[in-house]
Amino acid sequence: MILTIGQLMKLFTKLKKLNFLLSLLVVLTISSIPVFGGSTGKISGTVTDAVTGDPLIGVNIVIAEITGLGAATDVNGQYVILNIPPGTYTVKFSMIGFKTVDMQEVRVYTDRVIKVDIELQEETYQGETVLVVAKREEVEMDRTNTASYVNSEEIKALPVTDLKDVIQLQAGVIKDAGGNLHIRGGRSREIAYMIDGVPVTNTFSQGGGSNVNVENNMVSELQVITGTFNAEYGSAQSGVINVVTRVPDQNMDGNVESYLGGYYSPKTPQYVGGVDSYDPLNNIDMRFSLSVPLKFMPQSLGKMGILINGRVLDDKGYLYGERRFMPEDGWEIEVYREWYKATYDPPDLIVIPLPDSLHTGNGDIVAMDWKKAYNINGKFVYQPIAGITASYSIYVSSDKSSGFSNSWKFLPDAMPTWYSDNITHMFVFTHTPSNNLYYNLRYSYQTNVDKKYMYESANDPRYQTTSVNAWDPGVVTGFDMGGINSWDRNYFQQKVHLVNADITWQINKVVEVKAGGEFRSYNFHYKRAPMKPMLGYESLQFPYTQSEIRGLELPYDYFRDATREYEFGKIKLREASPDSTSDDLFYVEYNRKPMDGAAYAQTTLSMGEIVLNAGVRFDFFWTNDRWAPTYSNVFPELVGDDRYYEQVKPKYQVSPRFGLSFPISDAGALRLSYGHFFQQPSYEKMYANPVLPSFNQFSIANTIIGNPNLKAEKTIQYEIGIQQAIMSGFAMELSVFYKDIRDLLGIELLTLSNATTFRRYINKEYGSSSGVTFTVNYRSPDGSFAANVDYTYMKAKGTASSPEAALDVQILSGSSRGAYTLAKRRMSYLNWDQTNSLNATVSIRPLMNTLISIITRMGSGLPYTPSTLGYGIDLPTGWWENIERKPFNWTVDLRLSQDFVLLGLDFLASVNVFNLFDQQNELRVNSVTGHAGPNAYLPEIARIRYNRIEKLGEFTPTEADYNPTWYSRPRFIQFGLALQF
Repeated sequence: MILTIGQLMKLFTKLKKLNFLLSLLVVLTISSIPVFGGSTGKISGTVTDAVTGDPLIGVNIVIAEITGLGAATDVNGQYVILNIPPGTYTVKFSMIGFKTVDMQEVRVYTDRVIKVDIELQEETYQGETVLVVAKREEVEMDRTNTASYVNSEEIKALPVTDLKDVIQLQAGVIKDAGGNLHIRGGRSREIAYMIDGVPVTNTFSQGGGSNVNVENNMVSELQVITGTFNAEYGSAQSGVINVVTRVPDQNMDGNVESYLGGYYSPKTPQYVGGVDSYDPLNNIDMRFSLSVPLKFMPQSLGKMGILINGRVLDDKGYLYGERRFMPEDGWEIEVYREWYKATYDPPDLIVIPLPDSLHTGNGDIVAMDWKKAYNINGKFVYQPIAGITASYSIYVSSDKSSGFSNSWKFLPDAMPTWYSDNITHMFVFTHTPSNNLYYNLRYSYQTNVDKKYMYESANDPRYQTTSVNAWDPGVVTGFDMGGINSWDRNYFQQKVHLVNADITWQINKVVEVKAGGEFRSYNFHYKRAPMKPMLGYESLQFPYTQSEIRGLELPYDYFRDATREYEFGKIKLREASPDSTSDDLFYVEYNRKPMDGAAYAQTTLSMGEIVLNAGVRFDFFWTNDRWAPTYSNVFPELVGDDRYYEQVKPKYQVSPRFGLSFPISDAGALRLSYGHFFQQPSYEKMYANPVLPSFNQFSIANTIIGNPNLKAEKTIQYEIGIQQAIMSGFAMELSVFYKDIRDLLGIELLTLSNATTFRRYINKEYGSSSGVTFTVNYRSPDGSFAANVDYTYMKAKGTASSPEAALDVQILSGSSRGAYTLAKRRMSYLNWDQTNSLNATVSIRPLMNTLISIITRMGSGLPYTPSTLGYGIDLPTGWWENIERKPFNWTVDLRLSQDFVLLGLDFLASVNVFNLFDQQNELRVNSVTGHAGPNAYLPEIARIRYNRIEKLGEFTPTEADYNPTWYSRPRFIQFGLALQF
């Protein structure tokens, strides 16, 4: 986005009120220490004489794997090495007259300080080197929040297919019935996603997520912060997912992997074929990785390397349908029903048996929830001289998919297709002018294009022939027997330019300073142009009335052909257009160019084993749009007139953050943390159904419009944590947290001057979350056995689980500037509240080249709102919301892998079994029974229902009673073979 000088001056004028805040930022930058960059860690320690215990001055410390990265000890024998990418390294300590020490397997983590203290012995023979293996630390004394780290080796060893599976394993993270992740009771969009220090969160979508797909074999380290987090992280209220990608290796290496898999779940009545027999070609997953150092260049020009990762996926899924009907059957079924009712005057108009000639489907079993995708990740790194590194990364992904609908599972060809194409470019420049100072400059350009439609062209003639839907009446089974699932045609494109920078200064052993900021500009283009009936052709009409059909005794073939030739014998469609005044309720198109940004400073005092973090963050966002403060005085024919609107002003907020960690024993640490966390509302809701200048009362009546003037949503979080090493390799961690959540999105009811009503999003909902997480880790000294168990007890309550939840509440409370707001409801359990959850991971190496990994997940049922058996009995609104619980759920995943050599080549064979015991977890339930299977009915209603199903003869009672989407994924067996070089 490009701003004019006038716009910039107006923006800066608004910021003059923040002089005090800016002064505070400067003071913090000069006099405080921050935690470092979000993509690197550091090593520090003390070097002493092994005999005298005196500190050694001038010891040279280097990291063997990274040229030019090192330090020397000061007068106190202390050293610090900054800006180290996460990974495992050998640290070399050398000094004339002393034996050189190579400390191997030193693991560096993002945002962490790794302590490495060394004693040097006098050299007896010249060139003596002592090899020492670093001990894995049980207690992270420098950590002031709840965070977990998973490196690339650990990811490879787990039975997981993507990073989402790894994230779900962390304490405090749960997955809801729709597959969305939630951290400590927060909404799914409250999570920030970062790659190599670059924010990639989808700020447009209300569902959140990441704009960039990163493959597992591209990841060097995955950091999951589930508690409070430092000031450098923003646009998040619940947690941070931080991915640090690999860099090219010093030697060429790579791998090619192939996975074939399928589902096997016999005796499961909810599924329509496809999973009762094993098909290894159901899921074809091909991956590759290649790291190439460009050594052909002269050393004087520096070092270069390229890393490329890719994945091609062809997944049929496990949700199948049976092709009993075709989309074009709908028209003839409707014609037949009209003729049948007139000819036979059936006593039950719902039950009209169809002749076989109206079933044009071939009966094939068809995959409905399928996906075809490819993903390419590439990285180019150039180091011209020691201390300067430049990198360029590109992430390209494209996928094509279709969704499953239970009501359309016998008409699978009627489902629309989703298309998604994403490209992200990232440039990172890092300069280390001295051993105690470095800075990063980053730029990224992200483009995302999403499309959804049934047929690519709006003029496709199939839109005309399939426009009539023939439903099996909902009181029987609700299955569709003709037409197409959706007339929608959606298009969305976003372009995001981002610039951010940070600087880190290690003033001395105790004090480190970090400050930074970022700026993002967006360009959103949204278009919804659905197909709609042409004027005069809104419904299927017939050339003869029912009395004429009966009186003339017209044969069906004659009546069908006459209808086909009749001018109004078919519904005719056209694409909604902005040029049509009758399309206001259908056509939506807008371009918006908002912006947001942030600045922060944070401090860390490392006083021995006492660590204090403190920081402050300033955020702003500007929707660059107009809004109407009130609609009570707006005339119905002038809804979009500019005279009622004013320009939205920038919104800004300040977030203080604090964290403290101190030892409570030789092998234990206690931490305290507190912070304010702000997040702008999704642009999707701020720009939803924007009021255009041409709008009148009919354009917005009974709709929900966006609100560009929304405030940021806010969370205040408190946390107390304790870490304790119990014995060598065995440690535990306990965290207690509380979150107060305010200004969440809800809706208000508005009226025009003529009492036309509509709704608008506002900041009105609130909630809270509290709980305890407990984690136990064990790793055997020889590395042959490792186990991790985490348990979370949590309560998440709020006034609404979604911004639209209050639509069902019809009680109105007092006026607000001429408008009415819906009454606030009572605090209820949120839809994703899982009171108890437990994850356990076990890795066993019975032999050197054999690995067995097992993941177990357990969780108490999510809440649901019950209903009574009698349909005429209504429960009091709100008081019964989410008071019952779905059944307990659990699953076990297994991975077996074996390294072997064949024809001089290294191979890895593996077997992954997801949902090993084929547990059928009930994700959704009937509100009467509390289970996912057949619903409960009053005896007379049940008799009528099943009698109609039998007489209709198109579907069985079992098919009508089960919905496969209400159950978790069945057993999935995958075989893999990888060539490693």
